[in-house]
Amino acid sequence: MRVACVRYLVSVRRSVLWSFGGQGMSSVLAFGTSVLLARLLTPREFGIYAIAIAAQGILQVFAMFSVGAYVIRQEQVDQQVLTSAFTVNAAISLALAALMAGLSFVAAPLLGAAEAGNVLLLLATTPVIGILTFRPAAMMQREMAFQTISIILFFNVVVTSAVTLGSAWSGASYMSAALGLVAGATFQALCYNLVAPQHASLRVSLVDWTHIVKFGLNIVSVSGVSLLMARLSEIVLGRTLGLTALGLYGRAAGVTNILAENIYATATKISYVKLSQDAREHGDLRPTFLRSMNLILGLMWPMQLGLAVLAAPIVRLLYGPQWIGAAGPLSLLLVGQLVSLIIGMNWELFALRDEMFRQTKLEITRATVGFVAFIAAAPFGLLFAAGSRIFEALFGILIYRRHVPRLARTLPGELGAVWGRNVLLAVVAAAPAALLMADNGWSSDVDLRWMWSSIAAGIALWLLAIALLDHALWQELSLLLAKLRRRPAQS
Repeated sequence: MRVACVRYLVSVRRSVLWSFGGQGMSSVLAFGTSVLLARLLTPREFGIYAIAIAAQGILQVFAMFSVGAYVIRQEQVDQQVLTSAFTVNAAISLALAALMAGLSFVAAPLLGAAEAGNVLLLLATTPVIGILTFRPAAMMQREMAFQTISIILFFNVVVTSAVTLGSAWSGASYMSAALGLVAGATFQALCYNLVAPQHASLRVSLVDWTHIVKFGLNIVSVSGVSLLMARLSEIVLGRTLGLTALGLYGRAAGVTNILAENIYATATKISYVKLSQDAREHGDLRPTFLRSMNLILGLMWPMQLGLAVLAAPIVRLLYGPQWIGAAGPLSLLLVGQLVSLIIGMNWELFALRDEMFRQTKLEITRATVGFVAFIAAAPFGLLFAAGSRIFEALFGILIYRRHVPRLARTLPGELGAVWGRNVLLAVVAAAPAALLMADNGWSSDVDLRWMWSSIAAGIALWLLAIALLDHALWQELSLLLAKLRRRPAQS
């Protein structure tokens, strides 16, 4: 039993390394693409694409069944379960594609931008393509084949980026990113079916479909509400302040989403697999949850705070003077995201403790309050709109504060200790940047040599801090370095 446990932990650690490695390379490439794209397109062109994506997001709320998560959490998955899950996912995807295509013809009166209809019509093909990806992708995640998944993800980003930039360069304007997404979805479907043909099948079945739909409705009621309110907020912003303002806000939100999707989402995806294993075997989620939170906050909080402090010079450097209006919203959105991570990994806990209905009520309350705050703030400008996200995050802490420790079954003070040590890490890492910006009157026109020096100093102080605190990140880094040292000796 002990040997099996050790092997499983080694497998989890290897999965983490591959996932973060692959996701890291993909993130750098995707970020570089966004920087180059911002040099080729105007804020208004970004605004057209952003309002189309917002409309797509509203429709996707009804397709967020997370059928893949159902496959991953099941104790045993046979062909019948997988076939039924595939069928439900396919039906949802086809319905989503039809709705997107229909909405494209009324984009002018509903979204205030007829051009957004062209984007929606093209993007309507992606759910259909995704049907072919579902079975092999879900099973490879369940089997923790993160090495292969990471490689596919990286080359998917390569294809998406190449098509996006090539299209923008040739004059495709606001359609560029949509063309890239379609190309990436097609490439990804081909890859998954080539590397895992044993899981690929087009057979359909509706046996036990009600269990899948019930699980999916729980997911929709939790995650869907947040997405719905976020996308509605963007449409309100675009109609209130105009497409240029929406483009600036979308650029700021895009940077924060890079951190959320490429670090937080990757870490929680792996943690969910391990937490599911814990729930099936002994029901004790506490050790994995606390370590996961330590790793996530130790990475994300220093980056979020440091980037929030340096937002103005970084936006000017990367995107150019025409995008400087995105700097203030970026800082505020990063702070809001940072605050929200205090109650991070709550969905995983509610799902594994079978309390999704309770979370549904909490999420509806949080999202509604956040939406009302956003639409009340938006008429006053982008800074007020972005600042409302901090208020929403604080309200989320208020309503979740008792449930997260209860579900994880942490001891008194344990979560507080996790938050405290990672706040210290964030402050230490961001201190050099804060001193530099304060000395320059928080101007965007900062000497780049000093900016890079402050970043390097922040990283050095962060490494020193995780070593002195014997942080979980330091333990993982030490294990990795020890492994790398052993390899030359063995060879």
